[in-house]
Amino acid sequence: MDKREIKRLEKLVFYALAHRPDEFALFPDEEGFYSIKELAQAIAEEPGWGHVRQKTLRDLFVFWCPERFEFLEERVRARAEKDLPEPSLVDPPPVLYAVIRERAWPHVSKRGLSPAKGRFVRLYASRDLAERAKRRLGPRAIILEVQAREAAASGLPFWVLKELVYLCEWIDPQFLKGPPLTPEMLEAQRKRRQKKEKKEEKASLGPPAAHLLPGSTTLRPPVEKRKGKKKDPSWKQERRRRRRRP
Repeated sequence: MDKREIKRLEKLVFYALAHRPDEFALFPDEEGFYSIKELAQAIAEEPGWGHVRQKTLRDLFVFWCPERFEFLEERVRARAEKDLPEPSLVDPPPVLYAVIRERAWPHVSKRGLSPAKGRFVRLYASRDLAERAKRRLGPRAIILEVQAREAAASGLPFWVLKELVYLCEWIDPQFLKGPPLTPEMLEAQRKRRQKKEKKEEKASLGPPAAHLLPGSTTLRPPVEKRKGKKKDPSWKQERRRRRRRP
C-alpha cells in the first residue's frame, strides 16, 4: 500500500471505531475495544476495500499509525476516547433485529436470547444492518425479529449505541420471531444434548483405571504354589518293594 492508500484506510478505520461503529454493525467490549476480526470483515465489505485483511489492519495499528490506535491482543480501539459512544437507556423502536447461529434457535425459542459473549445481546435497528452482521457470522446464521417496544413495556431495559445498534441483557422468547423449527434443527439439538450428557457423565466417572489405558500393563502379585504331598525319594520306594517280595 502506498502512503495515499494508507491515509485513506486510516481515516475509514478511525471513523468506524471512533465516530460511527453502528454504521458498520460493530460493538465494543466493556473496555471500548473492538475485535480485529470483525473490524476486518466490516472494512472489507466497504466498496474498494475488499482486499483488506486482519494482517493489513495489524500493520496499520503497529507500523503505520500507532499514534491513532491502541492495539492489544487482537483487539483495537481509537485513542480518541472522547469520541467513543456511551450506552444510554432509551425507549426502543417497535422492532429490532438479532443475529444468531441456526443451531441455537431451538434453545433460544424456549429459553430466550442471552449474550453470546460479554454482558449484552447485540441488536440492530435495520434488517440491512442485521444482514451485514449475518454474513460475518457465517452461512448458517439466521435473523430474529425482536418486538422491542413490547419487551420494554414488560420491564426489559434497552440501551442504544449511537443510532443504529442497541443493547439488552436478555430477551424473553415471547418477544422473538424467527424461522419455523424444522425436524433437522430439533434432531441436531437432540444429538448435541446427548453428546453433552455423555461428556458430563464421563467427566463424573473420573480418569479411567490404569489397566484400561492403551499400552498399559498391570502388575499382578506372584501366585503362591499350593503345598501338596511330597513324593518319597527313590531309595525309600525301592526298600518298600523289597519288603513286599515273598
